[in-house]
This record gives sequence, C-alpha cells and structure tokens, in this order.
Amino acid sequence: MLEDDAAVDADSLVGQDPRSGARPSGGERDWAASVLEPVRWMRMLCRELGATFVAGVVLVYGLSQGFAGSFFRVASG
Repeated sequence: MLEDDAAVDADSLVGQDPRSGARPSGGERDWAASVLEPVRWMRMLCRELGATFVAGVVLVYGLSQGFAGSFFRVASG
C-alpha cells in the first residue's frame, strides 16, 4: 500500500524540472511554507504511524533526555 503511493508520487515527478513549481513564488509564501513544513511532516507521520505511537516516541524521548540531563548534573557535580 505504501509502496504504491510512493510509486505514484515518483511517477508524477519524472520528467519535471526540479525548479518548476516546487515552491510558491513570493517571499511571504516561502516563509509560510518553511514554517508549515514541519507541521505537515508531523501530520504525515501521525497519519502513517498513528498519533499514539508518535506521542509515545516523543514522550519516551523527552523522559530519557530529562533523565540523562539530571543524571549528568549529579554525576558531574
């Protein structure tokens, strides 16, 4: 299922100039597209993997970073 979507996306890109229409023209549109790209990526991740899985990964990563930072303070101080 995922391979079929990737094949369709790749087929639509064949024969196109890489600079043609990839990004909207105008300074404000470029800025908005740059800001919204991580949001679109997170939405895609949640759609493909499931929102609870993504939230769990973020939670575990945050907890491990917090624990590592606290442990480093205790060990180095």
